[in-house]
Amino acid sequence: MYKRNLFINFFSYIFLLLSFLVFSYIVYKILVDNSYDYLKLYFYSSFILFIFYLSNIFFKNLIKIYTIIISLTIGISLYSFQAYIILNKLGSGLDEEKIKEYEKIYNLKFDTRSKLEIYSELKENEKITVSITPYNLRKDNNLKLIPLSGISKIRTILCNESGYYSIYKSDKFGFNNPDNEWNKEEAFAVIVGNSFVHGSCVNPPNDIGGVLRSKVNTKSIINLGQAGNAPLTQYATLREYLKEIKIVERVVWFHYEANDLNHDFREELN
Repeated sequence: MYKRNLFINFFSYIFLLLSFLVFSYIVYKILVDNSYDYLKLYFYSSFILFIFYLSNIFFKNLIKIYTIIISLTIGISLYSFQAYIILNKLGSGLDEEKIKEYEKIYNLKFDTRSKLEIYSELKENEKITVSITPYNLRKDNNLKLIPLSGISKIRTILCNESGYYSIYKSDKFGFNNPDNEWNKEEAFAVIVGNSFVHGSCVNPPNDIGGVLRSKVNTKSIINLGQAGNAPLTQYATLREYLKEIKIVERVVWFHYEANDLNHDFREELN
């Protein structure tokens, strides 16, 4: 009887501890990332679980046993299902189907190399780099100066979403533009935004800036987009680089509703 009570109480305190750790982590994320709106469902759910397991300590042993059985069953089931999804995706899941479909449609070999692999191969024969955007650096609290663009005048590896790695030659400021666009007297448009404007993951001239240039020949199209940029970084970029252009007819802001404000902008404010 004593061992049975010890076993029941042990699991009751374990679930209480786990629920407290989960709730504490959610509170920590909300405070650090200022993301209450994004995590409020997790906040209330974890708080209710914590209160329930705290109350469970004072319940009768029979209720504690039911709580242990139900908690273990739900926990094992959820994590088993998650493991199945991950293993299925890593194995013969969506990526493999995407590769087969691509090769069938375009009759081309899908490039399955990692960014590190293609960089290691290409750097043997040419000067090349990978795209490092403000998004990659803004979580580093030790930085006192955050770059707004990439390395200037160098072939830059961007990304692979369609079977090939998009690569562009950066301009004198490190953006995805032909360098001579800065030499024209007048800019038809300066465009700012995130990865869509940056050119992920297509080769010039199939990016947004390149398509616009094919329609406007006498005036420049200046692309100041960088993957992951949200309004604060975009504004800083305009403050920094608009002064490099004599005449600007219009500024075009590309807004991505999914995360520009509710996630990325919150990170920038921090």
